[in-house]
Amino acid sequence: MTLLTEHQVVLESKSGSRVSFRCREGMTIFRAAQKAGYHLTVGCTLAGCAICRSDLLNGQVRSTLSPSSYAVADPATRDDGCILVCATTPLSDIVIKPRSPWFERRLTLS
Repeated sequence: MTLLTEHQVVLESKSGSRVSFRCREGMTIFRAAQKAGYHLTVGCTLAGCAICRSDLLNGQVRSTLSPSSYAVADPATRDDGCILVCATTPLSDIVIKPRSPWFERRLTLS
């Protein structure tokens, strides 16, 4: 039986506040954030538009896309030092600072 490895993802806001959630290796950071109740700004979800650029402050990630499907560059090793959260998965605990707005989704019951 293979155990799935999970890592802690810390989102840091522009003001410096932080929240965290768990992400299974192989799942995109964007999808794990959704499951944890956080909304990260994304566009195409295929690493083509770069709306989901985030600064990787600590830790390691890898791409979830095959090399032939990269729109412009590997979403885990971009020249601008950012990662694309729609197409990367953590390989360790990570700290990221999204460049686009993000927020916690609140459920409202009628």
